[in-house]
Amino acid sequence: MTLFNHKSGARAAVYYEVIAAHSWVAIDYLQNYPKTAQLSATKAGSYACRALLRQLQQQLGLTGDLQADTLPYVITHQNRRYFVSFSHSRVHVAVLLSSSARLGIDIEDKKISEKLAQRFFEPAEIQWLATLTASHLCTARLRNLMWSLKECYIKLPQSAHSNLIRGLKINLLCNIGANRLLELVTQPAHTQNHLLLIDTLTIGYLPTFSAAFIVDIAPSNNVSKN
Repeated sequence: MTLFNHKSGARAAVYYEVIAAHSWVAIDYLQNYPKTAQLSATKAGSYACRALLRQLQQQLGLTGDLQADTLPYVITHQNRRYFVSFSHSRVHVAVLLSSSARLGIDIEDKKISEKLAQRFFEPAEIQWLATLTASHLCTARLRNLMWSLKECYIKLPQSAHSNLIRGLKINLLCNIGANRLLELVTQPAHTQNHLLLIDTLTIGYLPTFSAAFIVDIAPSNNVSKN
């Protein structure tokens, strides 16, 4: 993990190396990009994500301009392609960079309420969450984690035709499992990034930022060479 400051007095951006196989996450505070104050919320997030990507490239020594005309987004460095997923909220911006073409990241500032979960989650997921006692401190965190993971699964195909509402109906109890979800949110608090390996998927949770990511490291998805 590498910390750096944009300028004196600015909040620090945090870099997490996801896995050894050429995958990284970078997260920063939107306020570290003063120009965004002049932009709409959507444009501000897009601008900051691209600026954060350039900084991550600099940290990693990767050149190449972002190609964002098709999905997945890609940069090319010395005839090798790296794929990009963005996410932003009112407070944070997040970038996931990988040699895998199947990837997704999501970051949330707002809490996912029980009412919202009941509207969009699968019945089995709602029932499972209801079985957790009120004293179970991770219930609210689980709702946020599950929402973010669903958004990541939506992004995995990297298709312009991905549907948010339909994607939120993905049953994580089938895809990941109840025990593994609990494992993600109950790892020691000092652990910066909570990781699971399920088949070819690397699934991560960053509790400090309420962010989640998925990278499919199957060889067939590693199409980084032109």
